[in-house]
Amino acid sequence: MNDKKTDNNSSSFSLSSYSHEVRNPLNGITGLIEILLKTKLDSNQLSLLKNIQNKNNQLQLTLNHMLEYSKLISGGIKKYPEQILIYPFLQKILEDLFLIYRKERVKLCYFIPPNLLGIAIIDPIIVKQLITEVGKFILLQDHQDKINLEIQILKSNLKLDFSFYGAKNNENKKKELKKLTHTKSTSYLLINGLLDLIDGKLSSNNDSSVSLELPINCVSFPKAHETKVGNSNLHGKKIVFYNYQADTCGSIIKQLMYWGMDIYNAGEEFTSDKWGNNDDKYQIIGIDLSDNNKHEFMVIDEIRKVSKLPIMFFKEAENSSQKLLTLQKDVVLLYKPLSSKNLAFVIETVLKSKVNDLREWLRNPDLAITSYKDSIKILIVDDEEINRKVMKEYLNQLNLKADIASNGEQAVAWYEQHKYDLIFMDIQMPKMNGVEATELIRSIDNQHEPYIIAITADALKGDSKTYKEAGMDDYLFKPIKADTIQEKITKFTQTIRH
Repeated sequence: MNDKKTDNNSSSFSLSSYSHEVRNPLNGITGLIEILLKTKLDSNQLSLLKNIQNKNNQLQLTLNHMLEYSKLISGGIKKYPEQILIYPFLQKILEDLFLIYRKERVKLCYFIPPNLLGIAIIDPIIVKQLITEVGKFILLQDHQDKINLEIQILKSNLKLDFSFYGAKNNENKKKELKKLTHTKSTSYLLINGLLDLIDGKLSSNNDSSVSLELPINCVSFPKAHETKVGNSNLHGKKIVFYNYQADTCGSIIKQLMYWGMDIYNAGEEFTSDKWGNNDDKYQIIGIDLSDNNKHEFMVIDEIRKVSKLPIMFFKEAENSSQKLLTLQKDVVLLYKPLSSKNLAFVIETVLKSKVNDLREWLRNPDLAITSYKDSIKILIVDDEEINRKVMKEYLNQLNLKADIASNGEQAVAWYEQHKYDLIFMDIQMPKMNGVEATELIRSIDNQHEPYIIAITADALKGDSKTYKEAGMDDYLFKPIKADTIQEKITKFTQTIRH
């Protein structure tokens, strides 16, 4: 028994070491590619660099699966259940998956029932990884134009049903579905291993759908029959909806119905000559321009010829930071994917013709970040020079400045002098590692508490518990990308400690 435990510890140490040795240079390569893509390049250079980026992404994905599967079979991955608010947890995972699908020109249509407001006891890292890995694996099967995802709680299981649409060849689709549940690729082996760890299940229901079932312990959930929750400010309000040939996936309609609104589907396009006296029948006009090149202001001009009703436009975002754009005092543009709670709040505001009150919903979080550029002090701690340069360039792109430390001892010394607000702390460093440095920094001054983000190349994501126990607020896994840094800094600016 002791020999087996020693073997597992030795294996875990070796994997951690291999992971660090391989991911560190990959982190530098990834960062340099992203930085070069923002420089002036001719078409041939841009094409070559994007090909390099694609191959680098494939290499990272394969490496991640190999390292994590090896860690899994050596017993290095353990369950760490936590109490999680299930709705915002799922919303964030699916927003990220939505953007991954969109890059591949595939529509991901999903609807999270807003009554999933309860607390669940799950391992958030493993559940997030499973949903993301299964979603990516399905995306790789080609032949799909649209994937519909339905989510429900059945007894003590969270069930996600992926249904495929628009397949170009049904025979190919059947082969790919069979491959999904019988393949021996590293991706599937990892998925299957994680499912075994938490007693989950992946199955192909028929020729066009796959189900992922994840056990959850529900602490507090609405009863199963509570599928519709009225909103006193929205209940009974009438919205006339035009889709302009957009594929709304039904999610917007479902959300509006959930809040008790009456929906009238008026077809594809608004025409002023057919409007008549409909201002007396409805309270708001909804328009989905997702698959249409017509500009919003052209549509507004057409509507304003005959109607004074508030208007809500829906459109797919050009980047992950776009959420909302106010066009006039009673006209707003919402970017997909949508949160049901956010949609309800926006509709209430639009109905009151107080769209300007929504301006705090910044369309670009860069603006929120750069507003702190002169007030927050940042320290980057990493023993690899290329990683320090990449991190500093990422921050420069956000108009933020940072100091540099090359090991834990130097980080502690610099902190004592400058009292940094935000610290990016590498874990594996000579002289003093990131965990030890964090513990010392936390013991120095109780009056000033920096926000510390761990940066690690370790394969084992369960180590996040160790980082939190050491006093770290958040963590990042190498290789790091610019949008991930931006997301973490945005999160930090929302919890600044004064």
